[in-house]
Amino acid sequence: MSSTDTQSQSAAELIGSSEPMTRLREAIRRVAASDGTTLIVGESGSGKEIIAKSIHKQSRRRDFPFVPVVCSEYAESLLESELFGIEKRAASGVDARAGLLQQANGGTIFLDEIHTTPASAQVKLLRFLQERAIRPVGAADPKPLELDVRVLVATNQNLKELVGAGKFREDLLYRLAVLIVEAPPLRSHREDIPELANHFAAKYACRDQKKTPGFTDGAIRLLAEQHWLGNVRELQNVIDRAVSDMDSSALSVQEQTIDQALRADSVFATLGLTSGAATPECAGVIADLVFDDLSNERIPLEGIKNRSQAIGAVAECLIKGLEIGFRQFLESDRGQKLLQNLSASDILSRVGLSSRRGGSNALFISRLRERLTAIIQESKTAL
Repeated sequence: MSSTDTQSQSAAELIGSSEPMTRLREAIRRVAASDGTTLIVGESGSGKEIIAKSIHKQSRRRDFPFVPVVCSEYAESLLESELFGIEKRAASGVDARAGLLQQANGGTIFLDEIHTTPASAQVKLLRFLQERAIRPVGAADPKPLELDVRVLVATNQNLKELVGAGKFREDLLYRLAVLIVEAPPLRSHREDIPELANHFAAKYACRDQKKTPGFTDGAIRLLAEQHWLGNVRELQNVIDRAVSDMDSSALSVQEQTIDQALRADSVFATLGLTSGAATPECAGVIADLVFDDLSNERIPLEGIKNRSQAIGAVAECLIKGLEIGFRQFLESDRGQKLLQNLSASDILSRVGLSSRRGGSNALFISRLRERLTAIIQESKTAL
């Protein structure tokens, strides 16, 4: 594949001709020409993995593997062996296997949600970046295995603040941030929304075997007015809902259809559960406000005596509210179709609650998935 072909393919994935997107493409071009470790920063849903793939495709490593890893997917005890590999003697009943870094040899590894990496894995990652060699977990041979891997990492958190809080190694941050690329939030390039909307409409119309619809001026105007906390991913979810709910003979997406899709999405998007933007950490913020007022007795919450209890109470209220919204969603035409055709796990993935979601909100997400799974099973039984 030629350099020109590669750049065209990558450019096709980065949709939009606005100034922020033009600057992003230029940044990707510069970073791709280097082999330095790169930190991609940006809000959830802003396209950090697409940026990483574009860097890889425009680099000299384009013909070698691109290995994406979501660090928060793995338990603390497993991430180290997944990245660096494990020897059979490391644990009884465990087969030896190559780590993801070894699988990416010659190519690029992309470590998303790098801020969730546990301390032990941070140490080994730092050593790899220094030595460009690994020692699998339980390896008997003291000689390290040398690798040639480009490392790209991404986060939606402020790593400097995490360093200050003692949650992230400062020396590792310096090693990771040799080069930095910023993913712009969707609200900074709203002029790209019509092009993005048409792209996603074509994608989901093809999936559903429908004619590719256009958008009325009112529908585009309504999309442009949204704040899009979940960025492009949230917009994508809304267009998915709108196209799924359209009649197969419709030629254009109407304002009313977009409004209904936004309403269906709002219960989840408010907390970032479809977008990954705002998260249930907001429970802590709300709890702070509640607990600050307890001494003034302006918010009489019986039985809540400290911030921890306030967070638990607020989180439970959030889950109950989501349960109500989710039941209403399952009663809709689209919800009924999902109940008939998909498993509980697939339905949760469709509304942004895949098993990949986790990080600092893993416990909340796990509780919510459990409660919503019970509702899905109950609804399937009632079909």
